[in-house]
Amino acid sequence: MFYLSLFTRAVREHPLKGFGFVFLCGLFILVLLAQNIVNDFLESKFAKKDYFSYFYVLMSSSENHEDVVRKLRDLAEIKQIETLNQAVIAKEVKKILSELDVNTLSPMLNLEYVGFKIIFGLKTSIRSQQLVREYVERLVDKKNLILGDIKDNISEKKDQEDFLIQKSHFIYPSILLMVIGLWLVFFISLKKTLSRIAYLVEQYQRRRQVLLKTLLIGVGSWLVFFILIFSFIPQVNHLNAVGVIILVLFMIVGGFKKNMWES
Repeated sequence: MFYLSLFTRAVREHPLKGFGFVFLCGLFILVLLAQNIVNDFLESKFAKKDYFSYFYVLMSSSENHEDVVRKLRDLAEIKQIETLNQAVIAKEVKKILSELDVNTLSPMLNLEYVGFKIIFGLKTSIRSQQLVREYVERLVDKKNLILGDIKDNISEKKDQEDFLIQKSHFIYPSILLMVIGLWLVFFISLKKTLSRIAYLVEQYQRRRQVLLKTLLIGVGSWLVFFILIFSFIPQVNHLNAVGVIILVLFMIVGGFKKNMWES
């Protein structure tokens, strides 16, 4: 308790660097424990669904489109079905109809459409995609249906996705290095303050290695405290936290041994 009270005293007497260091201890542990969560989140953002093959289905609002969507969702080849807003529907109607026979334009333009984006699973073959499209043609009366072409970027999507996911993997280490850098700045600053306090204690009390013991107990206590607090977060990486405590202990002890050796 004596060394912990010395550490607490330094924090109270120098609140900016003291509480800044405590805050960064918490942030440090949070970032370490949340490695899996951060990486999963980044991958989900970079692995955009637009890289999957898809096609548009536009059908008359008079059709039982809810039943059609339900049947499509049951197919193993379908990853996701999105409902299109009116702006996208109008754009796709004009785009698709411009490629059709002029004689078919007039009656189709008078229909009110509901639209869906049918997104295939990543490993769905080209043949399976075509079969799904033909299945939609059997579900809906052709005069009430407009189908877009399958947007097949299967040859490019994997490379694009892998590149973006690999790029996202550099974000977490960058965040971690930034937090470590700030933590070290505040640690060195607080250590200088504790050095003065430890020197006075060693001069007037029969104690040795006061600074080393204060840092080990003070820093270690805060790190363990934040590990216990953030351990309740799902999917945390406890191995990282254990590793950093060992690293910090070696850093503190190793630094003092080096100082003793040089003196």
